[in-house]
Amino acid sequence: MGRAAAIHVHIPNIAARCGESMLIRDETTGKFTNSEMANEYITPEYRKPWALPVI
Repeated sequence: MGRAAAIHVHIPNIAARCGESMLIRDETTGKFTNSEMANEYITPEYRKPWALPVI
């Protein structure tokens, strides 16, 4: 539930960074269907050597 609530807060920020007025998100894939640039903001790229562990 927390993740679902958090993504709705981040969508306007992602749209503003991409210059999009509206983003359409596919709930099954978790990606935006109308902006590849917006999809790059879903999982950030961390500076090396920092990385999140794969669980």
